[in-house]
Amino acid sequence: MAYFPNGTAHEVYRDAWCSKCIHDQAEGGCMVMFLHMLHNYDEANKKDSYLHSLIPQDAKTGEPKECSMFLPSLEDRPAPAHMSRCPVCNDPYHGAMCRGVSING
Repeated sequence: MAYFPNGTAHEVYRDAWCSKCIHDQAEGGCMVMFLHMLHNYDEANKKDSYLHSLIPQDAKTGEPKECSMFLPSLEDRPAPAHMSRCPVCNDPYHGAMCRGVSING
């Protein structure tokens, strides 16, 4: 599991992964990070902790790896190969249907 020993380590991880994940942008935030914040200290040394499967840790470096629930936000996903980004709002998912309003908000 990703053990965040301090706020800085937590923020570095959030900037690298969470800020680009659709779950972090959901109302109420990400449940994976919420569970880590609640149980991080108590679960850190338990080999069978469920947190190990949510944010695995690199065995050699000890650094947290990609969250198992990571899903890039719409803005960070590449446009499908058969589609181009909308020239009005840069959205890859609606193309010619654009009326100047992005479905991404």
